[in-house]
Amino acid sequence: MFLFEGLDHLAAMIDSIEQGGSDARDVSETKEQLEALTGKKDASKSETVKSSNGGTMKQQNDAQTHFLKLEDYEKAYMKQALDQNLKVYELQVTLNKDCVLKAARAYMIANALEEEGSILATRPATEAIEKEEFDQKLVYLAAVECEGQKLKQKIEAISEIAAVDVSSISEIEEQRAPQQSQKEQTESTEKKRNQTSRASATSAKKPVAVAKTLRVNLDRIDQLMNLFEELMIDRGRLERIASDNHHSDLSDTVEKIKRVTNQMQETLLNLRMEPIEQVFNRFPRLVRSLSKELNKKVNFVVKGGDTELDRTVIEELGDPLMHMIRNSMDHGIESPALREAKGKNPEGTLTLAAYYNGNQVIVEIKDDGAGINREKVLAKAIEKTW
Repeated sequence: MFLFEGLDHLAAMIDSIEQGGSDARDVSETKEQLEALTGKKDASKSETVKSSNGGTMKQQNDAQTHFLKLEDYEKAYMKQALDQNLKVYELQVTLNKDCVLKAARAYMIANALEEEGSILATRPATEAIEKEEFDQKLVYLAAVECEGQKLKQKIEAISEIAAVDVSSISEIEEQRAPQQSQKEQTESTEKKRNQTSRASATSAKKPVAVAKTLRVNLDRIDQLMNLFEELMIDRGRLERIASDNHHSDLSDTVEKIKRVTNQMQETLLNLRMEPIEQVFNRFPRLVRSLSKELNKKVNFVVKGGDTELDRTVIEELGDPLMHMIRNSMDHGIESPALREAKGKNPEGTLTLAAYYNGNQVIVEIKDDGAGINREKVLAKAIEKTW
């Protein structure tokens, strides 16, 4: 399995280079797993190193690894934050080994950090986190105004968190600076210059259209929407003035404003829209885990992942859908033996679907199990009521 992960890393690096990007990629976890498997654990992480004065000190490699792999734009964000007198921290978060919804936990961690400031970088990348393409370790680079201890406490308050390590950028740089000689710095600079030259040459030979993105706080979009609503009110007043005064030039201008504002409204609404698949993608692993736990065979079918919803709604859908899927697995779909006794396929089918119905979006969970036990539900309702 680890060899396949290594092949995936190599393929991703090649794709990135072919598109004019960087070959930087975090392979530390795969490396550690392979070393543990072969019994050749990296001595630099298990031994102590003699210091110049005869004492010993532990290697700081774990805390420094990710800063060596920051992309240029991430370094620019970090420098800008430091110039604004913000505090920049690296947070290494380890999830519990039995954590089921890792993407959901990662989202909660990101929310906690964004309440205090902004996230400058993540390892692995956001796309990999949403697809749960990582083990238990997450690394965040955050710029905030508060102390690192507060960030640590906020993240530790989230369930299924095994460990949180917080390091200040300034502290890491102070530890690393004496360890790097002038010669090493020169070699590092020369190597970076050569890499930049090669990347520039590659880009010149094969220009690639790179998607431009900007991280925007949702509060700003809400504020923009409020201002737009005021603009729409004023547009209505202009329409009435033009109509009451029978002013043709003003009417033409108002008509143009109307077309532009309609386009603005559509654009603003689309800014908040995201495909629902980012929530749906969390559940295949949950279903597989529950299938093994409950000894049930389940074919999990997902439909309509490209259906778009407001991001705020998507954020609230995760937990309710998880509970409904659990209920379907626990109480709806029968065991293989019971299904065969009823003449059914021993493998049950659980369908999670989203689709448009007019101006509404319907999210549906359906299974071919035993259905709702009316008598049992009625008895429970009476018990709770009386």
